[in-house]
Amino acid sequence: MWKREKRLPSYMTENVSDDLIRLVDMVKIYDTGSIKVLGLKRINLTIKRGEFVAIMGQSGSGKSTLMNILGCLDRPTMGHYYLDGIDTADMSPDALSAIRNRKIGFVFQSFNLISRTSALKNVELPMTYAHKSKKMREQRALELLERVGLGERYEHMPNELSGGQRQRVAIARALANEPPLILADSAWPMDKKPAADSGR
Repeated sequence: MWKREKRLPSYMTENVSDDLIRLVDMVKIYDTGSIKVLGLKRINLTIKRGEFVAIMGQSGSGKSTLMNILGCLDRPTMGHYYLDGIDTADMSPDALSAIRNRKIGFVFQSFNLISRTSALKNVELPMTYAHKSKKMREQRALELLERVGLGERYEHMPNELSGGQRQRVAIARALANEPPLILADSAWPMDKKPAADSGR
């Protein structure tokens, strides 16, 4: 008897589109009840796979709002956001969570490392949620820490690392699942050479 192969949903597989990000007439409105605030007004943007793009602007211009939507942490009020060819507008919370895990790597401004666990375990975390084997997780995490110059500090806790070293752990974690999209929130390199080397 043939065993039917389980088909993965399209958001878990690589798409063939060269457009990694495509925003179409995207609008974000915050409704506080007494007042409505326009966060983003009809944004149209295309970013090709492999491009490096900086989002710049003064405080209150909508940078964080846009980053939250690009990271699937928030939804647009109107319009469409296509990530890797997939329209995220009507996705369920579980589907968006899977997208964040497999297609997006985050480098937060405050790094958001887990304080009670080692650099190695912090880097392993996205792979744990992706259900990768323990051996694969450890091997990949050690390789990434080596690439960012922390191969000998993999057992150290975040409070035993400098600010630049914590940033490099966050970069390694963002790369763990080899996502097509890396979002870095004001993550200017504190240690220029290792941070530059990690992108190779």
